[in-house]
Amino acid sequence: MGRIYQCVGHYAETAYTIKRTWIHVHCVEELCYYICNNAYLLEGDFINQEMLLWLDSECMLPALAKTLRAQIRQGVRLEAQIRLLLETVHYCPAEEIDAIVGMIAANDSMNTKQKNKIRADYFLKNERYALALQAYEELAEELEEEQKENGNEKNGKDEKNDKLMASVYYNMGVIYAHLFLFGQAGEYFKMAYEKQEKEEYQVAYLAIRRILGPDAEYLRLIGENEEYYQASRVLEHMMDKTDKDWKTSEEHLRFMEMRRLRETGSIEAYTRQVEQMNSAYKELYRNMVIE
Repeated sequence: MGRIYQCVGHYAETAYTIKRTWIHVHCVEELCYYICNNAYLLEGDFINQEMLLWLDSECMLPALAKTLRAQIRQGVRLEAQIRLLLETVHYCPAEEIDAIVGMIAANDSMNTKQKNKIRADYFLKNERYALALQAYEELAEELEEEQKENGNEKNGKDEKNDKLMASVYYNMGVIYAHLFLFGQAGEYFKMAYEKQEKEEYQVAYLAIRRILGPDAEYLRLIGENEEYYQASRVLEHMMDKTDKDWKTSEEHLRFMEMRRLRETGSIEAYTRQVEQMNSAYKELYRNMVIE
């Protein structure tokens, strides 16, 4: 059985928007839930005057807002503010609060690039592809500019920078692949492999080449480039597994049922299922690209 919470304050008529992730919360418990699940995203200005006004006027928690406001004036660190908030709401046990504030304190040791990468990864993980792509593009531009300024093209490779850039390029390729923009995806997978010769990046690039080109062209690419041989074996194994998983999936079973309806002349039922599936896919795509 899940944990039972006694709600504190009121359910807000107007949601509070957490700007860095554009998540809307409607009560202090939802705010605490966000904090507990995304502590690694929080920065020093997370609790701000706008949030305090919302807690005061919308959630009817003036005492909590007043205490947090006083802490901000006194320069109290964010982890202490978060501890006060979680303890006041009684949202989670003491040991969990200790772990959360410890994670927030550890975030201070990260540089801006690391924090931006975490934020972009968060958007990607939650399938907010437009926001993720924007965050990755900004980070890639920053890394590329830094590399030019440091003259790494003349003075040797910066392995740490290259590893981060490779990860950024790869994730950008993943986003483009999810949006069915396979040409762009392939370019970024190739750029990722050029920065860091990681098998995962090479396999992803070959997968795109296999999708876009005829079989003969793909086989010629493998035959003419010995370094692709092992990656191609990994790709074929992955595709075999994916094919088996697809054939036993609920989605495949729905497609087979739709085919049966069409072949047996049950056009009304078939049309209804097609419309339902199209609506679901449209909503999924909107969530992917919304900013």
